[in-house]
Amino acid sequence: MKKNEKIAAFEGINTDVLTGNKKNKEMVKLFQQGMTYKEIATRYGLSTSRIGQILDRQARRAIYYKNLAKDQEYQELVDRYVGMLKREEIIKINKDRKDKINHKMAVNEARLRN
Repeated sequence: MKKNEKIAAFEGINTDVLTGNKKNKEMVKLFQQGMTYKEIATRYGLSTSRIGQILDRQARRAIYYKNLAKDQEYQELVDRYVGMLKREEIIKINKDRKDKINHKMAVNEARLRN
């Protein structure tokens, strides 16, 4: 994926909604702030190609999220999780779910909204 495609993928969304670990989300934020792969790689002790792989994966997740965010069922799922968080219920996502990624993103978005 080219740099401008990645920039477009991350544009207009809160990247904290995406699945992935905190470090990868921080890398996306640094990339959005204009840091080069080399600067990010130096900061995290990784190769520039590994940074590119991580940003590619996060960009694909961002594109997926943008399409998902328009889906009514997904928004209902987010609302359900917001309610659960407000009631301080434990949210457990079964690892065998086919749509596990949707649920993870919905939980992340619910936490941001709550």
